[in-house]
Amino acid sequence: MGRSLLGACLALVASSALADAGATICTDGRTAVAVPRSYVAVRRLEAFNRKSNSSAWMEVRTTLADGRLEVEIVDEGGSNYIREKVFRRLLTSEQELTARRGPGAAFGLAAATCGEPEAATPGVVRLPLDDEPTAALENAQLFVREHDGQPARLVGRLRKNPSFWISRVDLEWSYAPTQGGVIVPVEFRSTARVKLYGESSLRMQYEYVSVNGRPVGLVASRD
Repeated sequence: MGRSLLGACLALVASSALADAGATICTDGRTAVAVPRSYVAVRRLEAFNRKSNSSAWMEVRTTLADGRLEVEIVDEGGSNYIREKVFRRLLTSEQELTARRGPGAAFGLAAATCGEPEAATPGVVRLPLDDEPTAALENAQLFVREHDGQPARLVGRLRKNPSFWISRVDLEWSYAPTQGGVIVPVEFRSTARVKLYGESSLRMQYEYVSVNGRPVGLVASRD
């Protein structure tokens, strides 16, 4: 199970390579997103597989500055394999992606052709994203705040399974605004079907200390 879960998690990192720093989500200009140039955030990572009863967690302090992401592990527990081969590899991949693509590259946000808006919940509009064969995600949907068009949530399924053992990799990012309209991720979730082991899950939550050099309080994730 450990190596299968590792493959799923690394595939999720690869899927975020669609993003461009400061990208316009809808190519017709309906949703323009400002991503942070710098931030300090404490993250909690959790992974779990019910059938094998294997789990792990890790708390890290991440600092983005001058186009580089620095990671400091604060505390950790649970499966050593998951912590070493999944969490650390996940964070290292994000550091490499940030260095290559810019500060917004690991946020899941990318330029796309958006469909017609549909009412979702009060104050929130759903925008289906065009299901192009070249896109990393299929059945992707962007949920935006009705009053300003800023993204609140992005969901989709990884189009290409990362291996024979992994299928149905579902992804979900949740976002919130900070001062100056900067959008930051507050939670990332994924679930994947692992042959012989059933569903495996990964969750990463963010608490921000500062964004673009300005101190911020807790940006609460969606329950």
